[in-house]
Amino acid sequence: QKTAEDFGFLQYLGKPPTSLSFGYRKMVSIAASTIHDPEIILLDEPFLGLSTQLFCRLMKVIKKWRNAKKTVLITSSSLPWILEMVTRVALMNDGRIVTEDIDVWSNAELLAKSGIMIPLIFTPVQNKRHVIEKDALLQQNLVCGEK
Repeated sequence: QKTAEDFGFLQYLGKPPTSLSFGYRKMVSIAASTIHDPEIILLDEPFLGLSTQLFCRLMKVIKKWRNAKKTVLITSSSLPWILEMVTRVALMNDGRIVTEDIDVWSNAELLAKSGIMIPLIFTPVQNKRHVIEKDALLQQNLVCGEK
């Protein structure tokens, strides 16, 4: 029950999996694969297809694993969203590691060669002009209601 609560599907226990949305089925799948408390957790595109609510819940679960000193390997095309959850990043292109720099956003040329666009967020300022910020974590924090 604790796992179902952590993953946000406690109210769906006992219901057939076919009655769940894609996002909830994905959360159940991740929860089922981690129910025996493994030391190493592999997640392949875990955020793909999740609603904002489930996205935020999964981020909290992954942070909980990180705080419990679990090894979590994540493959993701949603790089900006996972940066605050990880201690190491390996950026791959065409099956090869091109960098293992946690500050991957600092190398725009490398990102461009890897086909990664730097996310832009428009933030209003006092004089009603707009400033472009390259801070996807700010957007994630706004989406998940964190400060």
